Amino acid sequence: NPAVALGPAPDPQAEVQVNIARVEGLTQHLRNNPRDVDEMEHLAALYMANGSYDAALGPLARALQLDPHRRSLWVTLDSALRHLGRQRISDEELVLRAARLRKVSLLTKSGGEGRQRGGNCICRLSPPHHSPPY
Repeated sequence: NPAVALGPAPDPQAEVQVNIARVEGLTQHLRNNPRDVDEMEHLAALYMANGSYDAALGPLARALQLDPHRRSLWVTLDSALRHLGRQRISDEELVLRAARLRKVSLLTKSGGEGRQRGGNCICRLSPPHHSPPY
């Protein structure tokens, strides 16, 4: 029986816990290394893989401030916007989202409200602001 060879089905709750741990690990790294564009890109990719496209905008915006010539960041930003049903994002909104990511990182580093805000949601760093479509 091929199903027996594959072993037990993966536990969805365990997968969520692994993803939460990965997000927390990346955010901790970014608190200590706030200019690490590679890890910002990884955090955005993790959000994207979990369907949290809005949450991916913050790390992408901050990474683009630090490395505006990295094509992969622009490609990922374009993909996130398409998934959100948007065609573009203003420079002002990118600046605001980057600032929110930095603020949340500082709050969670100092033990402030940012850590508790999202509970067990994989999108805990998503800003509470809902942007209008452009």
